[in-house]
Amino acid sequence: MDEGSDDDLVFIEEERHPQDLSIEDPRWRILIADDDHDVHEATEFALSGIEILGRKLELIHAFSGKEAIALLEREQDVAVILLDVVMESDDAGLKTVEAIRQELMLLNIRIILRTGQPGQAPEADTIARYDINDYKTKSELTHARLFTTLTLAIRSYSQLKCLDASRQGLEKIVSASNQFIAEKGLNAFADGVITQLASLIGIAPEGLVCASSSDGADNPEQYRVIAAAGRYRHLIQHRLEEIDNVHIARSLNQVLRNHYSVVGSRDITLFFRKNNEEGFAAYIESTAPIRDVDQHLLEIFCTNIALCAKNIDLVTELRLDALVDRQVSLPNRNALIAELERRAKRGATSEVIALVDVDQFAATNDILGHTYGDALLLAIAQRLRALFDSSVFVARLAGDAFALTGPAHLLEAGSIQRLFAHPFLIDDIDHSVSVCLGIAPCAGCHDGLDALNKAYIALRRAKALGIG
Repeated sequence: MDEGSDDDLVFIEEERHPQDLSIEDPRWRILIADDDHDVHEATEFALSGIEILGRKLELIHAFSGKEAIALLEREQDVAVILLDVVMESDDAGLKTVEAIRQELMLLNIRIILRTGQPGQAPEADTIARYDINDYKTKSELTHARLFTTLTLAIRSYSQLKCLDASRQGLEKIVSASNQFIAEKGLNAFADGVITQLASLIGIAPEGLVCASSSDGADNPEQYRVIAAAGRYRHLIQHRLEEIDNVHIARSLNQVLRNHYSVVGSRDITLFFRKNNEEGFAAYIESTAPIRDVDQHLLEIFCTNIALCAKNIDLVTELRLDALVDRQVSLPNRNALIAELERRAKRGATSEVIALVDVDQFAATNDILGHTYGDALLLAIAQRLRALFDSSVFVARLAGDAFALTGPAHLLEAGSIQRLFAHPFLIDDIDHSVSVCLGIAPCAGCHDGLDALNKAYIALRRAKALGIG
């Protein structure tokens, strides 16, 4: 990435302390499969104390082809097998290779065949067909040649593992992207990021996700934990300054202020951009150093998920538009019908739906202008919402029509009319409002739409009787 990019990953090379090595101490696992005990001892002696590509070797032993297969079924991360061609049978070695590749489906493990005599070496097509890395006579494998052969095989195994990890990681990234598009809001999105990050690089999801303030101001006092996992879950919705781990709080603060990601030796703090001003950061702990292949995947993950984050607000807005009237900040007609359905399923038989229609609102709009009319509608919506408790659901249907649904004793005609006894103060002018009401019981209605239609009939009859 360019140095000037706001989404750069910064990799911190920390000093490796002795205790770090003891915690991880990775070794290349080498399986020796040979029916000759002397070969095992000689190989072990030749490889004692050797390091290849910065790691020591761990030797495991099998004395037949069947024993080698049984061992590979339960052992993990075997890099190379030094396999004798002739063991319990003349073709035991080749049968073992076939079982490794076709039955166990171990495609990354490197296989070096060892033969007692040159005449026992397999043909070239056999080597190609079974993906045999190399073959040598046992007399050829001196200390130096054994080291060279193993180094080439281990390097090949390591590259195959990296490619495999990259493929799996990219599959997870694509899967995560599809999942995140459907998430409802940033909190759910952030919670998914923790899980996917941990899965991507194979660590436990012991992490935090924190978002900057909603207005985009880089004020650390406004940074809050919006999702968390593991032992940090209790910190959700807490400010960063309330995190008792100074390192985590400092890492999140740094990333949120500077808008770039930081990968340390045993932790990751990633920045995900929502727009030019806003973003959120994810802190993930790792018990082992972050591998090069994982660092590459994290770069791809950050870029890909950042694109998803930009869509989160858009999707949230679309969902909001489906259920909320933005002009007066009340639920809309769709939300009202859904609420009526919910209350019907709950068995609320003593509830009613009341429609409130503002008299002569069109004339007010024409004479005083749309801005004034909008302010009046907002004032009416705020009064309706403020003067009823949570048992009454308040919505705007359309234009100058509002709806209330709740207990019948709260939504009597006189009670609602009294809400409009006092004028509304609009632009320092008292504006008196009268309304027509249509009230219908919810009991006996087939569904929410049926209840709403009955209330509309009542409202039309009321309006036919005149103003108020």
